Amino acid sequence: MDYMAVWGVNLEMDITPGATPTWVEVGAGFDNLTEALNEVINQYQYLNKNGFGESEVTGMQPIWTLTGVRKMADAAQNYMFSKKYKLLNERKTNFRINYLDENDQMINVLFENVTIANMQEFGGAATDGAAITVEIHTSGEPVVTGNEQIELLSVVSLAGTSAGDTVVYVNPTIEGGNIYKIQTLSEVSIPSYGQDMTALTTWNGTDEITAATGQEVLVVECTAASLARKAGKATVTSA
Repeated sequence: MDYMAVWGVNLEMDITPGATPTWVEVGAGFDNLTEALNEVINQYQYLNKNGFGESEVTGMQPIWTLTGVRKMADAAQNYMFSKKYKLLNERKTNFRINYLDENDQMINVLFENVTIANMQEFGGAATDGAAITVEIHTSGEPVVTGNEQIELLSVVSLAGTSAGDTVVYVNPTIEGGNIYKIQTLSEVSIPSYGQDMTALTTWNGTDEITAATGQEVLVVECTAASLARKAGKATVTSA
């Protein structure tokens, strides 16, 4: 990846805080995103530095500012602006940012208990879309995942007992509490660590898999929440 495009940064908001999270994309209507770390920087001039100083970052409070136009059918916008005249805990929710790093690894940054602030729901010329602004004020250190390298599984495909089926063996064996997700295509790709595999097919690790010889089969060991931890692939040999 040669450069980062802002449209490649995916933002999500929990619209049911305090219950089972309901994550919705924050994107529709917003065309500008600004990040401010709001760092606390202390400068020091020590006796042994001959009058020259050095700096230390001793604190921060990241704030994200989004601007754009009002989209009346968008779940994220509707949730945020429903809190416009609310205070305290009514303004709190969870927020996460997902993007690819320089190694094309998915980075997931979760901010819990953020505050939705400084909302402007309409403004601008009468013939334009209503201009909006929303700020996301963070609280505490984020949980950063996904920059780990995914562990590779050894996957072997042998002819199954029924026509069009294959027997798949995976090594090492699955860890307790994890699940398998599989995909069969002409060509499959190893996911990033922590990538959401919900859309793939759940597999019990023993059933024969229907796939044509020459296709590829992807096996992903995931957490119970379908987040990738290990993965491997093989070329299919079917009966």
